[in-house]
Amino acid sequence: MQAATKKRELPSSLPSEGRETKRCRLGNNVDTMLLLNDLGIQCHRLGKIYEAKALFRESLGFFSEGDDLLVRNNAPIDRNGAEAPSNIICPQESEYDEGMHGYRTPLRVKDNSSNEVAIATLRYNVGLTLIQTKDFDGARRSFTRALELMQNMPELQNSSNTLSRLKIQHNIGYCYYRTGHRVDAMHHYLHALLQVRVGNDSANKFDLAVACNCVAMLQLRENQCNSNDCLLLLRTSLANFVTASGQLSMETATVFFNIGQAHFYRTEYPQALVAFQEAARVRKEVFGGEESIDYAICIFGIGQTFHKLGSLDEAMKCFKRFLEIRESKGIMDRHDVITALNSIAILHRDKGELNEAYSVFEQALLVGVAAFGGSHTNLTSTLISFGSLCFQMGKYDTALKLYEQCLKTQKEKLGEQSPETINTLLSIAQIHWHVGRYRSAWITFKEILALQVQTIGPTSTSVASTVSSMALIYCQMEKYDDALELYQEALRIRRDCFTDQEHPDIIATLNTIGLVLCKLHEFKLAKESFQECLRSRMQALGPDHLDVSMLMHNLAAVHLDLGEEEEAVKLLERALQIRKKNLGPLHPEVASTLHHLGQAYQMRGALEEACEAFKQGLGIERQSETRDNVVIRKLLNLIGNIHLMRAQVPEMMECFVEASRIEEEGGQRAADFATTLLVTGHNFFDLSKFHPQCAPVA
Repeated sequence: MQAATKKRELPSSLPSEGRETKRCRLGNNVDTMLLLNDLGIQCHRLGKIYEAKALFRESLGFFSEGDDLLVRNNAPIDRNGAEAPSNIICPQESEYDEGMHGYRTPLRVKDNSSNEVAIATLRYNVGLTLIQTKDFDGARRSFTRALELMQNMPELQNSSNTLSRLKIQHNIGYCYYRTGHRVDAMHHYLHALLQVRVGNDSANKFDLAVACNCVAMLQLRENQCNSNDCLLLLRTSLANFVTASGQLSMETATVFFNIGQAHFYRTEYPQALVAFQEAARVRKEVFGGEESIDYAICIFGIGQTFHKLGSLDEAMKCFKRFLEIRESKGIMDRHDVITALNSIAILHRDKGELNEAYSVFEQALLVGVAAFGGSHTNLTSTLISFGSLCFQMGKYDTALKLYEQCLKTQKEKLGEQSPETINTLLSIAQIHWHVGRYRSAWITFKEILALQVQTIGPTSTSVASTVSSMALIYCQMEKYDDALELYQEALRIRRDCFTDQEHPDIIATLNTIGLVLCKLHEFKLAKESFQECLRSRMQALGPDHLDVSMLMHNLAAVHLDLGEEEEAVKLLERALQIRKKNLGPLHPEVASTLHHLGQAYQMRGALEEACEAFKQGLGIERQSETRDNVVIRKLLNLIGNIHLMRAQVPEMMECFVEASRIEEEGGQRAADFATTLLVTGHNFFDLSKFHPQCAPVA
């Protein structure tokens, strides 16, 4: 813009006292003020943000109203007029565009603008430069003052180069969004949406598209994407952007990408894939190639979706292509790069390539530490996934170190009571439990319990699960009295949590209490517990469910301990029918039931039925794909014992000789086998007491 040759006085709308007190370093000339603002716009367009900010402030200095802002933001100016960065972070390459900042262009002050509009426009421009330097609080204050000036004025005719309350509300919402105040952000974005004028001109269409997209993305960030409102808003935004900006525009591509995110979070992966692919196509057209960062994030989204759809090779190609684009830009110190490396590692893990996964996780961790340091929340997902892989590979000490490093960061950054911290403590407790460090596991579970009680209260399913885990550790330490007390507490909590007293978690706890009572030789109480479990499961699942057969096994075992062989036989015969019906006659679990039924027959003295049951079980084991020679040897031993009791010496010797041969093939010497071979008796192996499938896993 060329400066006017003839100087003009400030508009008469400026109060006389303002005229006397106005602050103008470059002379009392409105053209100079307009020129400075226009120069600031040009600097902003060229990316010279600090110079632009200095020029906008210089323009604002014409008005006494601007003095307070100049004082508050009195940062040093270098000789070229550019503001020194001070302690404000200089802008780097922006994060991926989600359309949350739709109005980012500084505005001109028109010659005939009123004093209020001129000041509001300059404050608006200053706010935009503060956003660029990531001073979001300062930007919000500047926008708020602009909004106060515009509040009682009639809205100007809508256009892309005119200040409006809508644009100011939008930018205030963006400042709140970038500082994590999403409730306040939603408040201002909704105000912007409500101020959109109804009309068919492109400016109104653009405003509606921007507002709908912002509200929808906030819903997405607040996990409200399952409601239809989110997708409806995004589709409304897309339709209006197409009308306002055309099918091939950055705005259209952004909304396509956001629609893909919404479908992804709703687990609608085929629809997500279509949206991500369309976003990639449009961005490729707009940028004229595949090298832009925004195109790269589309490829990343496509890769994540392929992973969810089970197309692991396609997903791997996408993640590697994403990293190639990032590397070509010289940008490898970002959170998304670490996320991509994590995704590649997880793909290797899912394909069973554990060593490759381990190497990629190591690389992700190195990149993360170099970029963010050793204690940053951007590293926690890598540490957790890497720890899980190490646990899977049996590298328990390494897994423990990774989880402990993650825990330290989470406690520092998120607090000791955060859900993420508690989940990491659970992983640490599981490692201690798995390697047999029961005391360490118990202490960790106790810490978890205290945190859960503080955060979610003493009566919750999570608290009940933790108490059950502590009880299980007592069982493994053979402290059955203590275990019983904790299991009873878990039962009480679960009864309080669930209105349905037949809930599977309640029944599973009752079943576990029965098992502990068996260990304490409280067989009558154990029988009552198992009977209640069986009645409940039969009522809820029907008489032919596999869970019912498992509970029948447990109850039969107690009957045998009480000398009630007839009841045990009836239960095991019924369990056998259920398993044959559900699993087929040759399933290993059918063989297991036959083993137990044979023992019950033998305890009752029905040797013929016992021998037949053992032989049927032996036949199934020999045909099984997972043939277990240990079980076969034990069955041969049992059958041989029955032949011995019936004085059938040749049959007895045949069984014992085959059992001895199997033992020798397994590496045990015949002399050792002779010392373990039971020639009489029925307790070669104990009846197993099963947990039903619904029982919680520690």
